[in-house]
Amino acid sequence: MKRLIPALIILFASVLPAVAATPQQMEQAKAATYRLCLRYMNNGSGYLDDSKFPSSTSELEGTIGGHDKEKANLKKLQAVPIPPESEYASWDKGAFDKFWTVTFLDKAPNFDGKAECRGKVAKKVSAIKVTVAEPAKAEEPAPAEEAPAAEEEKKAEEQQPEPGTDADAIVNAAPANLPASDSVIAAGAEGPANTEKQSKGSGNTVSIIVLAILVLVVVGLVAYALNVMRKSKEEQQPVRGRGRREPQAAAPVSQADMEDESAFASYAAPEPQDTRDAEIASLRAEVERLRRQSRPQQDARYTPGSARQRQPRVIYLARANADGVFTRADASYNMGNSIFKLVTTDGVSGTYQVIDDPAVFELALMTPTDYLENACTGRNLQLSQGASIIVNEAAGTAIFDQGRWRVTRKAQIRYSR
Repeated sequence: MKRLIPALIILFASVLPAVAATPQQMEQAKAATYRLCLRYMNNGSGYLDDSKFPSSTSELEGTIGGHDKEKANLKKLQAVPIPPESEYASWDKGAFDKFWTVTFLDKAPNFDGKAECRGKVAKKVSAIKVTVAEPAKAEEPAPAEEAPAAEEEKKAEEQQPEPGTDADAIVNAAPANLPASDSVIAAGAEGPANTEKQSKGSGNTVSIIVLAILVLVVVGLVAYALNVMRKSKEEQQPVRGRGRREPQAAAPVSQADMEDESAFASYAAPEPQDTRDAEIASLRAEVERLRRQSRPQQDARYTPGSARQRQPRVIYLARANADGVFTRADASYNMGNSIFKLVTTDGVSGTYQVIDDPAVFELALMTPTDYLENACTGRNLQLSQGASIIVNEAAGTAIFDQGRWRVTRKAQIRYSR
């Protein structure tokens, strides 16, 4: 069985058409993805809905025209790396769709409605057909040489009886190694045609039989693999009616660890990719529930002055939306996303200010309406042209509300050259 599988793979790979992504298809998918992302990144870009989907990024840039906000957002999207042709030339349809709907959007900057945008990108990219390369045509067999027939005719002429020679003696003296085809040809004009038709018919029948056997073998192998996977999955899952496997006891978790995890609870919730990921997420939720039940009742109640003094903790926040809610929180600096640095001692409230970093200044000053206005106050924040530094004059305050950090008092800033 182990030797048969590689042979079947080689056989089917030689007869099935090859599939590969082309630069034109990658350019079409990139233009469509950019267009959908730009629409969701700016609520004021409704004019894009009235335009047809571009087939290239240059056509998309023509549609954007003089809209500065879309130009800035397009630069952010173009900063996401695209694999070279040497890599995506070997992609099939599945790898092609996965890159644009999962890999690219995961690396793209965060924005409101990203999940809905991902669904529309998947629908648009799935409609793009990946090129199917035509298999090379089999070489036609070279025409049979006519030289042997001419030589046979010449030999027959030489063996004709001379005048006065006994015909029976000549016939008896005929060479014994005369080819069988000559006797068939002599038997009648229809002999070779019938023989050729029979050989072709038998060859087609053999090919059909071999192909049918290969199909049956492949179907059997697929069924065998599915059966093995199903049994393996049943062994890993708890069996209903015969008891439920309890998760292993988790290591003791301190109150400080629970608060640290809660500060990022709503910012890190990856969607399970298959049933196994869903089972893992379910087990984690069960472990979390058991942890909360095992904690003493008095720990769940907060009384002023009961919290012990803790070391200050730094959390890096992205921009805030129109509701004053920060769209992302990280435990460490995340280039391209982190704009503010929040310091908290209890995981519930803290103070924040703009990160003192030239890269952050450049990103925030590019579009201050998006990155600064919802979390900061100051004089003429929209007029950032010519400025290169953001000066923190007074820190803002934020609270951890319903799993998200929310602005309670905006930070005071000003621009400087």
